[in-house]
Amino acid sequence: MEHFSPTAPAVFSSWLDHGLFFAQNVRDVDILGDFQDAWSNFVQSGQIWALIIGFVLGWGFRSFTGG
Repeated sequence: MEHFSPTAPAVFSSWLDHGLFFAQNVRDVDILGDFQDAWSNFVQSGQIWALIIGFVLGWGFRSFTGG
């Protein structure tokens, strides 16, 4: 007899149950640590300068076009 999941149609029942099992593999979540690492990489890679220059040029372009 085939297993029927109450949350999925019978056609997808088998592989969805396995997907739900794998979705429960959770690593130690450190949101603030991940954000700090991402921000550090953002600054070290120079992308912060691209952001600042983009804001300045966008603001200047907007003021010239009368927006």
